[in-house]
Amino acid sequence: MACSEFYADANDFGTFFCAPVNDDEEAQLNRTLRLAATRINMARQAQGACDCALSETSVEYLKYLNCILAIAFYNCKCTNLNVTVEEKKMYLEAATADLELIQTGKIELCEGETGADFPYTGWAEQGWTEATDVQIIVNDILRNS
Repeated sequence: MACSEFYADANDFGTFFCAPVNDDEEAQLNRTLRLAATRINMARQAQGACDCALSETSVEYLKYLNCILAIAFYNCKCTNLNVTVEEKKMYLEAATADLELIQTGKIELCEGETGADFPYTGWAEQGWTEATDVQIIVNDILRNS
């Protein structure tokens, strides 16, 4: 399934940058944030993290990243922010690094330890008789001692 969310709205953006957003320009800023969120969605999609439940921390992190991407990529005149080219470059570099971490699974967005730094096994030994149950226990002791 493809990701199709956007994580921040004009209110989040204004709060993040301490810049009030005019009511008549709120729709334009929301559109900008929606466009900026596509980069996050593509990184999540590449990792296969579109169908999971996001952790509380991840929701806040993605709001932050959505605002950073909006300010870095789009020339939105809908706030009183005066962002220099150097600042945009700084935001872009930070956002690019974060997107790479999401895409490679180095940042765990989903609840339940699903990131690349958590081991996963798709199989488990199962015993069908008492003898195989004993063998599984012996193998475990030998592996972990």
